[in-house]
Amino acid sequence: MDYLTLPRAEWEARLGKKPSIESASLPPYIDPAEIAAIYAPLAELLHLMYQVKRETAANVRRFFQAPERPDLFIIGITGSVASGKSTMARILTSLLSGYPDQPKTAVLSTDQFLYPNRILSERGLMDKKGFPESYDFEALHAAIAALADGAQSIRVPEYSHDIYDILPEPTTLERPDILVVEGLHVLGAATGRVPLSDRMDVTLYVDAEEADLFRWYWERIKGLVQAAENRPESFYYNFKDTDENTLYAMARQVWEDINGKNLRDHILPTRERASLILRKDGDHRIREIKINKCLL
Repeated sequence: MDYLTLPRAEWEARLGKKPSIESASLPPYIDPAEIAAIYAPLAELLHLMYQVKRETAANVRRFFQAPERPDLFIIGITGSVASGKSTMARILTSLLSGYPDQPKTAVLSTDQFLYPNRILSERGLMDKKGFPESYDFEALHAAIAALADGAQSIRVPEYSHDIYDILPEPTTLERPDILVVEGLHVLGAATGRVPLSDRMDVTLYVDAEEADLFRWYWERIKGLVQAAENRPESFYYNFKDTDENTLYAMARQVWEDINGKNLRDHILPTRERASLILRKDGDHRIREIKINKCLL
């Protein structure tokens, strides 16, 4: 794919108009300057694309005198484990819902369509959790198709990172105007019918050096173990008495055998399919944005 590469300063200069961020419900650990410089202009671009799709679809329906129907705008966000996909989804949905037209936003994670641990164990896939074969992509495709076809609500599985498994009861997802689908294989999840990315209006790939990705993963593991110290129901409670050196060695092994391998074999090869690639430095700040010229 051919990309237009904008360094951080040029990205800020070109986008100009930015939505208000004062009232948005944003993660407190994200630097407000990063939100103003990167995420707010990105939200402006996505909101413009959303408006164009709605207006174009409405004009086509009027031309053919077809019945009115709600349109679903779908944003895909992908990248490695620990790249910040979920945080980006949270920031963007908060910013987008703050526009004057108040589009309803929602996030759907591909983790919700992991097979339960019981099934992964039966199939010998526990050591490949997060690899493409550990997901029920047919169910994910069906859920997105139902929303795109006008379903007002659907029932979807719920994944808990705390217990490291699918919860017993599904949850209800009300149909939004803008749906953000985030996960490891957004650009590569295909069934016999169509690649998942073909259902997306725009896709974002969160990119970083693998050394930084592992460091962020290690910091996440330490935080999860600390948070589970007095919570026996948590999967990470099992590691509360593990010394840090041993815990680090375990995290390193998991990365090498699972997360890093998954990145190199299945996730990174899909990067060039993205509409935008957002390149991070080691402090999580976006250094540059590459825009697929098909959008221009």
